[in-house]
Amino acid sequence: MAKFKFKIANSEVVICDRNVSSEREFQKVRSFKMKLSKFETGAQLNCEETIDLEEDDSNANREYFLTFLAKIISSKKSNLKAVQSILSKAWNPTKGMKITPLADNTICITFNHEWDRMRILESRPWSIMSSSLVIRDWSPNLYIKEIELNYTPFWVRICRLPPNQMTKPNAEKIAKKR
Repeated sequence: MAKFKFKIANSEVVICDRNVSSEREFQKVRSFKMKLSKFETGAQLNCEETIDLEEDDSNANREYFLTFLAKIISSKKSNLKAVQSILSKAWNPTKGMKITPLADNTICITFNHEWDRMRILESRPWSIMSSSLVIRDWSPNLYIKEIELNYTPFWVRICRLPPNQMTKPNAEKIAKKR
């Protein structure tokens, strides 16, 4: 069960602690918020209430298992059509994909086949238009803003390192150097 708190103030509802698991559930909360904001001034409600929301275990929720969030690390706003075109050509998903903008340079990518999603995640790191593309799984029990999109794994090739110095402690020393 997901929970959220709300407060009634000046006939408006303010969501205090949102812990919804999906964009669809967030839309339900927003709709509920709008309905509550139309309360008459004489309505009797506690200052704070907690509402238990049911989780969706149906196939409609399966879409989130084929979805990940991505953020283009750039100071410039990216062109969504260009991003979609570049990623479609680079990734060539067998059953297609859908890209939905969420915020500045943050997108939701939904695949039509699990194999495509896994292949893209396992082939990281990715870059697009000379910027890093950070990719994270979107677990259906997390709200979008709870997912960190500020780092990505990548590998570094170190040339001419003697075999007797190819150790984990040496790799950690090199990784800490700037």
